[in-house]
Amino acid sequence: LMKSGIFVYKLIPYNSFRSLAYSSAGVLSIEMAEELLKLCNNHFLCSFKIIKLALKMKREEKQKI
Repeated sequence: LMKSGIFVYKLIPYNSFRSLAYSSAGVLSIEMAEELLKLCNNHFLCSFKIIKLALKMKREEKQKI
């Protein structure tokens, strides 16, 4: 787990959110990547959807268990 965290930490400055979403195997969805981009570009009011997406992902994760 720590190795993957270090890998992602080193990968972020050189890749876009979209490429991270494609290489995350579903952990980071495309929708979540787009919302993170809005948040980084100071579109705070447009990025409230990120909370909804995070809660949806958490519910889906609990259903898998």
